[in-house]
Amino acid sequence: MHALYELARNSSAQARLYDELKVVLESLSSSSRTSAEYFEAVLSRLPYLEAVLKETLRKYAPVQVLLRTTVTDGHRLENGLRLERGQVIEIPVGAVHYSPEYYPEPQEFRPERFLPENAHLLVPYTWLPFGAGARNCVGIRFAMEEMKICLAALLENFEFAPAPNTPKELTFQRGTPVLNSAEFPLRMSKRSH
Repeated sequence: MHALYELARNSSAQARLYDELKVVLESLSSSSRTSAEYFEAVLSRLPYLEAVLKETLRKYAPVQVLLRTTVTDGHRLENGLRLERGQVIEIPVGAVHYSPEYYPEPQEFRPERFLPENAHLLVPYTWLPFGAGARNCVGIRFAMEEMKICLAALLENFEFAPAPNTPKELTFQRGTPVLNSAEFPLRMSKRSH
């Protein structure tokens, strides 16, 4: 939902993703969208698709706060604070994802941040939509694969654009455990292949 919103508002990103998708899918020997060859192509040969999803998850991380409990005594942080065993630490995901120190122009939708050639610019443990380290989400790979398949199928067949009353910025419902935006309209039109 959030990826479609961003692609509708960023027609150049949508065009680039569609072009990448078209080139890769036209190279397949099988025209079946249920073949193993199709799934392999969508899951591993579309770097811009992955970058779009990662940038979307940076801007709209499903969980906004990660909780961790310390397991050692007396760890000192750089600012002099001392952590004791059993202390709960809250990690504000949004604050990390929107920090200009890690993501220049953080309000901008820039999938290029996550392209392989820019990997050296990414700071480890600053992309946290699924948590990180030993306690990250066990379903991260499955979730990314599902999102790739869905978005590829949608963009192969439809083009998205803002509707007259699509908001410039999304609003979010408070008090929900997962980031949940208020409803918004988009214009969807069938692609002519």
